[in-house]
Amino acid sequence: MKSIYLLFAFSLISLLGCEDNDAPFISIQSPRLSGEYSIMDGLPINITFYGAYDINSISYSIPDAAEGTIDVDELTPSFLVVRDRISIIGLTPGEHILRVEATDDSGNINSSEVQFIVTE
Repeated sequence: MKSIYLLFAFSLISLLGCEDNDAPFISIQSPRLSGEYSIMDGLPINITFYGAYDINSISYSIPDAAEGTIDVDELTPSFLVVRDRISIIGLTPGEHILRVEATDDSGNINSSEVQFIVTE
């Protein structure tokens, strides 16, 4: 009987002591890799975040153009899909990069980037 209690106590300690080392997974569906987008139409955003239940911050940036955060107050338990359109007025025609970063409650960070092309 003592061995059952010891096994239970060890299991409980092991569970409580587990650290979350898994960063949120980010999947960028849009903009497409090397996709072309006109300055006037803006940049369509379609990004899925898996493991969203413990994400506490999401940010994006396009160097020399835009940066911001995405509100994480209304996350679903397993994933979050963000659909939006970012103004790219002011970007020069040519190649640019969208970088997205997500941080969870345990401090795990993941980022993803996609290159896209701006046309006039």
